[in-house]
Amino acid sequence: MPRKHFNILFSFKENEKEEQEFPTFSISLLEAEMKKSKHVFWESLLIISTVFVFRSLWLLMDEVDFLSLPFILGVFFVLGMVLMGISFYRLTHAD
Repeated sequence: MPRKHFNILFSFKENEKEEQEFPTFSISLLEAEMKKSKHVFWESLLIISTVFVFRSLWLLMDEVDFLSLPFILGVFFVLGMVLMGISFYRLTHAD
């Protein structure tokens, strides 16, 4: 762990002659790590659940003859590319 993190956590001085004020945080390092772990868990669960939804929707669309026409597949492809481009742009240019 870099030295600056220890300075914030334990508030000891780098230079004894010069006192520095360190910011105070409302959560400890352990609580921050627990929040990250929970966040990673929920993101992983989201990814796995979207695979199930995607697979179910794919199989359902295979059962409908109308959705297997080349024209409809082309429309879905173009619609998917447009929506993907918009969401990618919004994610990379978030405020």
